[in-house]
Amino acid sequence: MGEAKRYRWWLVASAVWLMFSWQPFKAEALSCAHAYEIEEAYTMYDAVIMAKVDKVRRASLVSSDNEVRLTVERSFKGIEEPELKVREDMNWGATDGPSEEGKRYLFFLNRTDQGWQNPLCAPSVELEGADDMLAYLAAYEIPVKEQEATGRPGWWLYGGLVMLVMLMLGAALVIKRRQR
Repeated sequence: MGEAKRYRWWLVASAVWLMFSWQPFKAEALSCAHAYEIEEAYTMYDAVIMAKVDKVRRASLVSSDNEVRLTVERSFKGIEEPELKVREDMNWGATDGPSEEGKRYLFFLNRTDQGWQNPLCAPSVELEGADDMLAYLAAYEIPVKEQEATGRPGWWLYGGLVMLVMLMLGAALVIKRRQR
């Protein structure tokens, strides 16, 4: 019986020793703890815009990204479209959290295979704290295209037509049953 106690004690001591002496092979951290000056940030990103966040929704169930719909108010690099879809990390977003609907931001974006992205380390900020950046960027402003009327009816019109057809078919079935 003494042998089993000694074996258990040795097993516990070994586990504790391993737990405190084991060093991880590699530790990784974001390399963006360094804040860039606006001049350097302007050259590092594919697009710089001032935009209002219209809608934020989860990109997909398996992704940790949000899809953010923007109305571009001013563009300083790379974008001329008046509306834009951007992906961003749902936990990070514009510096201190994901973008919020109704707020206005200065976005620093990169182009990816999936479209535009607000990268993790981008210096994207709410407009309230971006006065110095906007003063620098004013010299680089490019025109944003006017929003074109598509001339196509919206989805509500198609939905209304489908509902009307379903209502007419339902009425026809009721009338036919009553005639029997």
